[in-house]
Amino acid sequence: MNQKGFTLSELMVVIAVIMILSGAVFIRINEARHRAKIANGLNFSKQISAKAGIGVMGAWSFDSNEGSIFYDFSGRGNDCDGSLGSVNGSDLVEGVVGQGLDLNTGSDSGEYLRCGVSPDFSSLEPIEAVTIEAWVKTDDQTGNRFIATKWYGYSLESYRSGGVNAPNGRFCVFVERDGSATPNEKTQCIQFNTGHFNNQWHHMVGTYNSDTRKLEVYLDGKKDNERILASGWGSYLIENSTANYLTIGMYASNYFSGVIDEVKGFKVALSETEIRKHYVQGLLSGKYVSD
Repeated sequence: MNQKGFTLSELMVVIAVIMILSGAVFIRINEARHRAKIANGLNFSKQISAKAGIGVMGAWSFDSNEGSIFYDFSGRGNDCDGSLGSVNGSDLVEGVVGQGLDLNTGSDSGEYLRCGVSPDFSSLEPIEAVTIEAWVKTDDQTGNRFIATKWYGYSLESYRSGGVNAPNGRFCVFVERDGSATPNEKTQCIQFNTGHFNNQWHHMVGTYNSDTRKLEVYLDGKKDNERILASGWGSYLIENSTANYLTIGMYASNYFSGVIDEVKGFKVALSETEIRKHYVQGLLSGKYVSD
């Protein structure tokens, strides 16, 4: 029996079909690898958060709310109430992960959250060490702009003007000191060296460890500044006011303007490696712009 071979034209068609099918398989494999890489990264970050969970004070992602109540997903129960600051679901926008909170932009003003369960704020009151972190998106370089604050205690700030003059933001703790130290002398701060005012997402972190007397700030996963407090002050523990809520987006009628997401607090000073991993979680969301 005679077997008819492929003509040149038919052979070219077959080769073209094989190439198309191979390309489709290659694309699917790459997409699967990409999805797996993202899933593994997110899982890795969750493991880091779980590892630090013993010292977690609160974690506010703004992905779960009921009216003006925004839930703390750390399990500590430090939910946030936005009713005093006229904040509700209408202020939710796209965040760096899921939803973020748009505060005091456009015609909005006076917006903030009050977090914690009165009268017992002990779960929000670190003693030996603290970490406060948040993702922010802003271009506002006016006035005094507070991201997350429990004063007296600790404060992460986007911008300070006037006598304070922290043009790139700062992180502060209220430190116990022997003798008759004034509140101003107990307030110990460290400034960020690098700005974040390009209306893109940036990860801001402040840490303090009383054992080492060290304050550190991180921007986008990298240490931006550090400061070791002078010796001879006493215990160096964090002094807390037991009567105050933690506020997000405001302190003493000074309001943050922009979008805030993924606010977290810990009663430990996270390491540079752990902070970098939290930053990677935001990168893997695909919404981060590094310009």
